[in-house]
Amino acid sequence: MLAGGCLALVEELDWFEVQALGRGLDLPQPALPATVAYVELLRRLDAAPYELAVTALWVLERVYLLAWASAASGTFRFGEFVEHWTAPGFEGYVVTLGKLAILDGQDDLVGEVLSHEVAFWDMALT
Repeated sequence: MLAGGCLALVEELDWFEVQALGRGLDLPQPALPATVAYVELLRRLDAAPYELAVTALWVLERVYLLAWASAASGTFRFGEFVEHWTAPGFEGYVVTLGKLAILDGQDDLVGEVLSHEVAFWDMALT
């Protein structure tokens, strides 16, 4: 399941390039502070024990699933994104990650991931 998630990430990066090209966006841009802070958290999690890393991964993927599911509507101009992050395969991946996540005693970790998600979404929407 985790190997499949890695493969999906590579495919997703290609998908981002297609989406950017279709919108006339130039991807090589300097990272904004919220992105830099989130990347620092992800780098720390790379070196963290498995239980912490998989729990954090589940939290951030679940946020994407819930956020894009709540944005679903027939008139939304980012319909491709809604479709991408609410597809049954992605939802199944998030559910499976949830079975691996260990939430007991991880309130600080969950809160940290959520605070980075909020900062990232705030940045993206402004």
